[in-house]
Amino acid sequence: MINYRGCTLKNMRVEDVDKVAELLMKDYAKVMFSNELMKYHKFEEIKSFLIDRLNQSNNNLYFIGYSRNNNMMGYASVMNVNWVQGNAEFSIVLNDKYRNTGSGQILGKMVLDMCFNELNLIKVSILIKEENINLLSKINNKLKLQKVENISKDNVVETYYFDEIYRCN
Repeated sequence: MINYRGCTLKNMRVEDVDKVAELLMKDYAKVMFSNELMKYHKFEEIKSFLIDRLNQSNNNLYFIGYSRNNNMMGYASVMNVNWVQGNAEFSIVLNDKYRNTGSGQILGKMVLDMCFNELNLIKVSILIKEENINLLSKINNKLKLQKVENISKDNVVETYYFDEIYRCN
């Protein structure tokens, strides 16, 4: 568990799946999905996907961010963890109420703290789909994003913006 500015990052549990699936059904959330998750359009399909992922012992971790009032701010995933090389990718989806409020920065900081301080990773990558114009317009001047075209992920070719964040020693 990570705390920052009164907010908390906790491991996602099976009892959280309904809330997360509901969040992931929102239209704005779809530009943040992995291509693997994009193929599911119904609530029960997304819920089943999340339960399957939670029950697998794989290199993917899932978290829920809670506000000071214990409301769910959003969902975060740390994917493709390579324990040997010490790297991973992360993504965040915020609830409507917490969008455009700075909550994404808070949740992002908690995820990075988890990655670097608890999981002892060295490098965390962020991939932002080109369609996610809202996020790109906000963080392009904060991160040194590189445009990478014709990336094939899950048999779909897309354009992403990419950055790597390294742990400071």
